[in-house]
Amino acid sequence: MNDPTRLDEVLRAVKGAWAGQPDLSLPTLMAMAATQGIGWGSSDDELVDYLAELAQQYPAELKPGDLADGSGYMLSLMDNAMSISLIDAHVIVHTPHRKQTVVWKFASFRTMSPGFPLVITDGEGIDHRLGVIERIIRMDIQQKRESLQGLTRAKIGDVVHVVTTDDGTTIRLSRRVDIVAAARRSLEVESQQWTRVVQHSPLIIELAGGTTMNLGTPATVLLAAT
Repeated sequence: MNDPTRLDEVLRAVKGAWAGQPDLSLPTLMAMAATQGIGWGSSDDELVDYLAELAQQYPAELKPGDLADGSGYMLSLMDNAMSISLIDAHVIVHTPHRKQTVVWKFASFRTMSPGFPLVITDGEGIDHRLGVIERIIRMDIQQKRESLQGLTRAKIGDVVHVVTTDDGTTIRLSRRVDIVAAARRSLEVESQQWTRVVQHSPLIIELAGGTTMNLGTPATVLLAAT
């Protein structure tokens, strides 16, 4: 007979993984485990290990101290109006339908969990209520770069880098490059196809047609998505 005291450990592992993705049904969560080879012949320890990895990737809770080691997280919201990333004491807010990206420093935030409001406090002590969290996703921090020189569109994959420049321009570099500049009463967005980063500082990129564009001197380079 297997040790019956293991039940609590297994159930805690299920709760930890499920709480990070509460929109999933329990059968769906178990079906996901099956696609990773966790099935009839698997041990409880194998299931617990898989669920622990899942809980690391999709945490059920995020506190300010969790970013102290340089970790970064992406947040999806229930209304899908914005995508938000937290990294290096910065908030990156991307509005997909407008292709607008805004970057600002945060001082703190309330403990985050899926299904609860997202409230982030900026450096001036102002609370920003940004919506209801659907999911918290840990970024692959190994994708961080201090220099973008040599990066190519062919190899960027799903990674997104956001650059702020000395003149206040924000650049979102993914499979496209979006350049967000502040106008008098709005943000102006220019979107281009690109092939490679020729030089980091000043940031010079080669466009799809072979011409180059000087985007200014980078002030910060942030990982926004992986």
